[in-house]
Amino acid sequence: MFKRFLISTLCLLAFWLFFNHSASAEGYLNEPIFSPVAEDQQPYPPSKILYTQYLENGNFYLNQRLYEEAKQLFWKAIHLYPDQPDAYVNLGIVHMQQSELENALRIFKQAEGLSQRDYQQAEILFYNLGLCNFLKQDYPEAIRYLERALDEFFEFSQARYYLGLTHYKLNQYEDAFVNIFIAADQFQREGKERASLEAREFLRELETLHNVDQSALAISLLSEGRRALDNDKLDRAVYCLQESALVDPAKIDANYELALFYLEKESYHNAIIYLNKVIEADPNQIKAYLALSQAYRKIEKYDLAAGILESASRIDKENPSIYYHMALAYIEDQEFNTARRYLNEAQRGALTNKDDALLEDIQRAYLLIDEYKTAQAKPPHYPKKFSQKAALPLYPQPKVSGNAGYLQGGYFKPQELAPREEKRLQTTPYLIDY
Repeated sequence: MFKRFLISTLCLLAFWLFFNHSASAEGYLNEPIFSPVAEDQQPYPPSKILYTQYLENGNFYLNQRLYEEAKQLFWKAIHLYPDQPDAYVNLGIVHMQQSELENALRIFKQAEGLSQRDYQQAEILFYNLGLCNFLKQDYPEAIRYLERALDEFFEFSQARYYLGLTHYKLNQYEDAFVNIFIAADQFQREGKERASLEAREFLRELETLHNVDQSALAISLLSEGRRALDNDKLDRAVYCLQESALVDPAKIDANYELALFYLEKESYHNAIIYLNKVIEADPNQIKAYLALSQAYRKIEKYDLAAGILESASRIDKENPSIYYHMALAYIEDQEFNTARRYLNEAQRGALTNKDDALLEDIQRAYLLIDEYKTAQAKPPHYPKKFSQKAALPLYPQPKVSGNAGYLQGGYFKPQELAPREEKRLQTTPYLIDY
């Protein structure tokens, strides 16, 4: 009887232990992966690799236009890292391609709120915000975001193109022309021939159907050229400045900017071409005469430098800078008496104008004359000829055993060599090209 009771008790105990273990296992499986932890413990971080895989696979589905599958993967990425903006940007693109613009804009705004100042994909975020606002026909907001995208990445051709289209929608034809003009060139540089052709076709249509203000267009192109110079995009700068000069030849600013650019790059003949265009358009531009004289001096055309400054002095007789630069031309041509005469004239004008900086330059020019004259006064220096006895041998042969040798087959061959070394030199000589 007791034995039967003991067996029953043990069975009940075993059943109770099994039930409790199953319940605890089921509870463990249903428990969230990132459950709260004690204050002195750190949660295990979510997988960055898995996050990246979700993004890559979601982009694959997005390119295949499988939008629902892409959304699921981007939401999984957001659940892993809800404070990272990348998945939000991609999710917003899905909604935008499905023409769900309100949802797309809301998600892009969330991404903008999460992005930090050093966010590496900021130009992508701003571009999509601009594009979404463009599709919603909120053109001022589209311009704001597209310009921010270009501030982040100056060579963003798609952002540049849509910025032009947005200006076109607002009937701002000059700004539209400039941006699409730049985008067409950028597309071509990137090898996107079809996009470049479409942009150029749009430009032809714009010129044909709409009255583009040539003066305003030249100013916009000049502004973009200067902006490109500030961003060290020299090809873009020349492209815009040349077009500005072509659109409105009467304006000298673009030609003068090009001249200064070529002067800085030491391309003096190009600088001379554009400075002559400036003077032809406006003969009273004294700064162009001074820059042109500098370019002529750099190519050692001192007579032309002095001649152009003579023309400037007839326009502005009281300008001491003209006489100072004329003196420099005569100094470099080693006509020192004429140079001193013009330096005296420049000094009188600088004293009248109280121009301390020019006075310092004039004093340095006086010293330069003295240096030239001192150098001319020194007797010519002839190097002492070496006698045959003092000359060093072409191939020294030290007395140390094993190092002396003779020249054979284009390489220096020692006299005493081990058989193995002799074989190596014979099979792989170092030949000299004569």
